Amino acid sequence: MPTTDGEYRLYRDLASWWPLISPPEEYAQEAAYLAEVLHSAATVPVREVLDLGCGGGHVAVHLKDRFALTLADISGDMLAVSRRLNPECRHLQGDMRTLRLKRTFDAVLVHDAVDYITTQDDLRQVVQTAFALCRPGGVAVFVPDYVKDTFGDLTGGGGGGTDAAGRQATFTEVTWDPNPADDWVQAEYEFTLRHADGTVDVVRETHRLGAFSRELWLRLLAESGFDPSADVGGPAMPGQRPDNLFAGVRPQLPRDTGHRPLSTTLIHMNDRRRLELRADCERCAALCCVAPAFSVSAEFAIDKAAGQPCPNLRADFRCSIHDRLRPSGFGGCAAFDCLGAGQQVVRGTFGGRDWRSEPELAAPMFAAFAVMRPLHELLWYLNEALALNPAEPLSGELDRAFSATERLTHCGPDELIAIDVDAHRREVNTVLLRVSEHVRERAGALGPDLRGADLAGKDLRQTGPNGTSPRSTGQRGTGRGGASLRGTGQGDRGRGGVSLRGASLRGALLIGADLRNADLRYADLTGADLRGARLAGADLGTTLFLAQPQLDSALGDSRTTLPPHLSRPLHWSHSSHRPPTPTR
Repeated sequence: MPTTDGEYRLYRDLASWWPLISPPEEYAQEAAYLAEVLHSAATVPVREVLDLGCGGGHVAVHLKDRFALTLADISGDMLAVSRRLNPECRHLQGDMRTLRLKRTFDAVLVHDAVDYITTQDDLRQVVQTAFALCRPGGVAVFVPDYVKDTFGDLTGGGGGGTDAAGRQATFTEVTWDPNPADDWVQAEYEFTLRHADGTVDVVRETHRLGAFSRELWLRLLAESGFDPSADVGGPAMPGQRPDNLFAGVRPQLPRDTGHRPLSTTLIHMNDRRRLELRADCERCAALCCVAPAFSVSAEFAIDKAAGQPCPNLRADFRCSIHDRLRPSGFGGCAAFDCLGAGQQVVRGTFGGRDWRSEPELAAPMFAAFAVMRPLHELLWYLNEALALNPAEPLSGELDRAFSATERLTHCGPDELIAIDVDAHRREVNTVLLRVSEHVRERAGALGPDLRGADLAGKDLRQTGPNGTSPRSTGQRGTGRGGASLRGTGQGDRGRGGVSLRGASLRGALLIGADLRNADLRYADLTGADLRGARLAGADLGTTLFLAQPQLDSALGDSRTTLPPHLSRPLHWSHSSHRPPTPTR
C-alpha cells in the first residue's frame, strides 16, 4: 500500500482538484465546533494554534479569523493549495510523526490527516509530536474519521464544485475493513474530473486508512503526558460535532508538589525546565541571526561578521528561508538552539526591547547573549544531571549549582556582561563529571576515557579509535585520544557496530565518524561534536548529556534509538527505512 505523500495522486498531481472534490464550505460547521473546543478545553488562553496535517487548508480557512494559525503538512502540493486559500498564514512542510519546532503553541489541531497513520507506533509518534509542540496548559485535539469500535462499511460520494476555469470534480468511495483484527481499513475512490475543455478523466485509487480503538487513543494520550478525554464539547456548542474527537490537555506543573512522590515531582520539574530551556523564536529578536559570526563552510553558505544581520533575516525577525535552511546551505542554523537564552535576554534582561527599534541596544544585547547562551547550556546540563536522580550528596550539589547559575541569568545587562563564564563553567563541570562517573558506575558501564579524542572521520564499525577491533575483549583502556576499546563489548546486543557503552566522550571530535549500529548506552556525550556523524542504527537510548542540537547536526535513521525526551530530526527521514506518511 502507498506510504508516502508521492504515492497517492490525490495529494500530488491531483492536489489542485482538492477544492472541487472536497469544497472548503463543507468544513464550516465542524470548524465552528472545533474552535469552541480549542477555547474551552485548554487551561490557558488559546491564540496560537498549529494545524498539524492541514492538507488544503479547508479547516484553517474557517479558523484563521479566530486564531493565529501555523499550518503544517507533508505534501508540498497540498500546501500550495492551502497557501492560495490562506496566504496570511504561516506554512511549514513536515511529517506529523517527527515535526519539531523551536517553539510551542496554545493548541495543536490534528484533523483527518491522521487517518493516514496506520500503525500503533506511528500513532504514538503523532501524539508525542503534538505533546512536544503544545505548551503546558494547552490542548491537542485529534479528529480521526474512523475508530475501530464504531466502524461500519461506508458507501458514498461527494464533490461537485466548479472553479472559475469551469473545471468540475466528483467522487465516489467504498470504505470497508478487510481484516477487523488489525488497525486499518481500505477506501476505494473513483474521481471524475471534468476539465475546462470538456474532456473527462476518471482516476481510481485505493487508500489505507487508520481505524484505532478508542481505548488505544486514550492510552497513547495518557502515556505521552496528556490528560486525555473523548468527551469534550457538547450539544450546546455551536457548529457540528465530528463523529470522533479525542483531546488531551498538557498539564501545568502544580504550584504545590508536596503531595507528590519525590520521583514524580522531579520528573515534572525536569520536563518543565526542558520546555523553558529551548528556543522560542517568537519571543526573541533574532539574536542568533545577528550576534554571531558565520564563515563559509559545510554548515553556512556565506560569510557574516558578528553583529551583522543575516541577509535572510526579515524585518519581522523571521527567517525568510526557515523552511529550507538545509538545502540552502544553512545546516548550522537548522541545528542551532540557544536553549532559551535569546528570549531570556530580550524579555528578561532587556524587558522586551529590541536592537532594531533601539539600535543603541545592539552592542550590549549581543554581548549579553554571548554570556547568556553558555549559562543556559549549563542550566540544561544541570537539569539533565538532576533527571538522572543521583544519590546524595551529588543531588544537593546539583541543586545548589542550578540555583546559582539561574541567579546569574537574572542579572542586569552590565552585571551579566561582567560574569566570568569560564570560571563558573569550571565549577559546574566538576560536579557534572562526578555525576557522570557515579551514574555510569551505578549502571555497571564505566567505559573508556575518550575525553577530547580526535575521532573525526573514523570508521568505528571496523576498528576502535586506536585501530583495535570494536568488540574485542581484554582490559579496558583508559588513555585519551588513543584509548583501547577492549573490554567494552559487555552488553553488546548484536547490532554489529562498535561498543562504546559507558565511554566518556566529553568534548570528543566525532565529525563525520561512522558510528552506525554503535552501542552508546550510558556514554557521556557532553559537548561531543557530532556534525555529520553517522548514527544509523546506533543505540543512544540511555546516553548521558546528549542535546538536541547534537542530534540535529548528525545523521541517523528510523532504527536509531533515542532518549525519550529527544526528538528524531526531520532531515533523518531522508535516509530512513520508513518513508513519510501522507496527509489529507
